[in-house]
Amino acid sequence: MTRRFTIQVPLFDRRFLLKAGGLAVAGAASGVALPGCDTLSIPPPQDPGPLSGISDQSDFYIQSCCGTPDVDPATHTMEIIDSGTGDLLGSIDQAFVRAIEEPRLKEHTLQCIGSSPRFLFVDNAVWTGLPFVELLELAGIEVPEDAIEIVFFAADGYDTSIPISDLDAPIWLVWQMNGEELTAAHGAPFRFLVPGRYGTKNPKWVERLEFSPIAHIGYWERRNWSNEATYRPNALTLNPTAYAVFGEGGAVRVQGSAFAGLDAIAGVEWTRDDGVTWQQADITYSSENDHTWTLWSFEFTPEGVGDYYVRTRVTTESGAMSEDSADGTDRLGGFNGGMEIRVVVT
Repeated sequence: MTRRFTIQVPLFDRRFLLKAGGLAVAGAASGVALPGCDTLSIPPPQDPGPLSGISDQSDFYIQSCCGTPDVDPATHTMEIIDSGTGDLLGSIDQAFVRAIEEPRLKEHTLQCIGSSPRFLFVDNAVWTGLPFVELLELAGIEVPEDAIEIVFFAADGYDTSIPISDLDAPIWLVWQMNGEELTAAHGAPFRFLVPGRYGTKNPKWVERLEFSPIAHIGYWERRNWSNEATYRPNALTLNPTAYAVFGEGGAVRVQGSAFAGLDAIAGVEWTRDDGVTWQQADITYSSENDHTWTLWSFEFTPEGVGDYYVRTRVTTESGAMSEDSADGTDRLGGFNGGMEIRVVVT
């Protein structure tokens, strides 16, 4: 029997609530009064309609180690250094990227390594920028032959690194999201996108980039989070809430995301009998672009009053699957489960 995992969240929009850190209201859905709160009554959940494949910047999840630093986009400079020799190879600033005549668009999904059924930190957007190797060429900067890693040092005190081979993934430097300038919280004036790796490896506010001949262990990696941080197949239910109360009669629509980085999603299945049988979910959004999420939905009709547990699983084009666990198997390596919700029919 799969271990049950239930978050009790009341009538608020769950994506907003969890992104805002509002877990203090957990438990109120069952009518329990929390300190300083009255007992909440629960109206029927509202169906928001189909989820959008492109996340608005205002709704895109925000995560950082140490808050949003005080960075002035007009004066912020990213110095590029050969740490083997200590030489300054060049720099990139807002004026440099804005002078580029033909930036390109890139649809790309980001997911926090700490995302889980508790924290729905995954979103997809269309970014404006260029592969970083092209920017280096435009700036006349050559990568040192002895470099084995790219090390990022950010204005918020964050640091991390990626293999030099990721240049060919390719990694991108981007300065717009969905046609809008990046906000301060999203990394203005520019940020990195690193295909195949969780958000820990996609730094913002970089003020020093080093081409290093030695390995580097970064901020979260020093705290035992995965240094490789490669995406693993996972599914998150974005609507309804993890604990949803419905009146008797009618169908329940369940919607969510599936993602595995560069390994495209081949299918999403769901079960309501703890994995005895599985059914195919409908794919509601799937892009032709690499490294983008898949959105899915399905409906089921409860037979009557009672509790119903609904879980999902993901299969990728390579044949990899999410783990048969509602909350994954290794928190520090990135969520790799198929989320389960509890639907209560009264």
